[in-house]
Amino acid sequence: MKRIFLVLSLAGNLVLAYTLARQDPASARIAPPPATLPGPSQSLSGTSAEQAAALNLTPVEAEALRRSFTGISHVDLRTYVQNLRAAGCPPDLLRLLVRAQAADPSAGTSGRLQRERLSKPYWKYSEFPKEALEAANAEFKAQRALLKELLGPEEMYEQSVENTLRQNRIELGGVPEDKRAHVRALLRDYDELTNEIIQQAIAPGGPGRVILLPEETERLAYLQEQKWKDLQALLTTSEFEDYAVRSSGTANFLRSQLSGFNPSEAEFRSFYRLLASSTTVFPPDPFGTPSNYAQLYGQLNQLQSQFMAQLSPERAADYKLATDPQTSSLARLVTQLELPLSAARTIATTQTTTQQRAAEIRRDSSLTPETRTAQLASLAADARGRISSILGGDSRVALYEQRGGGNWLNTLTRPSPTVRPALPR
Repeated sequence: MKRIFLVLSLAGNLVLAYTLARQDPASARIAPPPATLPGPSQSLSGTSAEQAAALNLTPVEAEALRRSFTGISHVDLRTYVQNLRAAGCPPDLLRLLVRAQAADPSAGTSGRLQRERLSKPYWKYSEFPKEALEAANAEFKAQRALLKELLGPEEMYEQSVENTLRQNRIELGGVPEDKRAHVRALLRDYDELTNEIIQQAIAPGGPGRVILLPEETERLAYLQEQKWKDLQALLTTSEFEDYAVRSSGTANFLRSQLSGFNPSEAEFRSFYRLLASSTTVFPPDPFGTPSNYAQLYGQLNQLQSQFMAQLSPERAADYKLATDPQTSSLARLVTQLELPLSAARTIATTQTTTQQRAAEIRRDSSLTPETRTAQLASLAADARGRISSILGGDSRVALYEQRGGGNWLNTLTRPSPTVRPALPR
C-alpha cells in the first residue's frame, strides 16, 4: 500500500503570520520579546536560536510570534478557534496556530509514531504495527475533517514546528552550517512547486485522496530530478553523499531492506556506497516509482556477496539470517523489539527441532490417538514457553505469531491428515 505524506512549508506561513501581527500589534496582542533569549536546548516553551534559524526568522521575531497568542486556551480545537477569534486574532495567524495545534507532536497515535520515527538514527528503519498505522490514519482523517469544518476546505494538514526541526536535524545533519540556509531555501521552493501539483490533484471526495494523472506524475518526477541536480551543484561531492545517504530514495530503500539486519552506521554507509556506485542514486520518491524499486532490487541481489565480504563472519551470518525469506520476518521483529539477532537464531533452531520432533510423534504408529495428541500438546506448550522466555513475555509470542512467522506454533497440535486409499479404476 502506498502511503503519501503531504507536508506544506511551515516557514513561509510563519513569516506571513508574523508580518500581519507586526502590522497590527494592537489586534495581535504581541507580548514583548524576552530580555534574554532561551538556550538552544529549550523547546517551544521558549524559542531557541536553532528553532528560529530553521524557520528563517530572527530569534526575537520567532519568540514574538510564539508568544502572540500562547495565553489562549486550547483544550480542544473548537474552543481554541472561538477563543482566538474572540481575542481578535488575524485570520492568517489563526489558521497557522490552529494547524500547529492540530499537529501537536504530543497528541495521539500519529504523534507518537512520528516521534519514534524522528528520534531514530538516520540509518535505522521505522516499522510500525498495522494496528498502530490504522489508528493513526483514523486520527488523521478525523483531524482533517475537523480542520475542514473550522478553517475551510482548502486547508492542508501541516506537521508541527518541533517535527519540522527534528526533520531538519536528520535530513541536513551532514550539511555544513554555512550552507544549511541555502539548502533549506532550495528544498522549500521545490516543496511549494510539488504542493501546487498535489493540491490540483486532490480529489473532491474524502480527505487525503490524491488522484495523479500521468502528466502530473511526470511533472513530479521532473521536479525531484531537478531538485537533486540543484543540490549536487550547491554541495561538494562529499557533502552531497552525506545528504543522499540520509534522505535519498536509494537510502530509504536500503534502510527498509536492512531493517532486520540492524546495521551500524558504518555498515549502512558501506552498503550504501556499494549500491550507489553500481546504480542510479534516486531522489526521494513518496510515490514509490515501481521501475526505480525494480532496478534497486535487482542490483541489491547482485551485490549480496560483496556486502557479506565486508562483514565479519558473525555479522555475515546475521546478514544471511536477516535476508533469508524463511527468517527475515523474524529478524525484523526481533530488531523491532530491540533484542539481539542471536534471539532470532535461537528461535529458528527451536522451530526446526520442535517440528522434527512433532513429525516423529506423528509417525510413531505405536501411539494411541489420545497419547499422540497429549504429546503434541506438551511439545507445543514447551516450545511456546521457550520462545516466550527468549522474546520476553507471552504478548511478544503473540506478535511473533502475527508478524514474525510464528504460525507454525498453532499447527503443532493439529492431527495428521488422513490418507485416503486410492479408488479402484
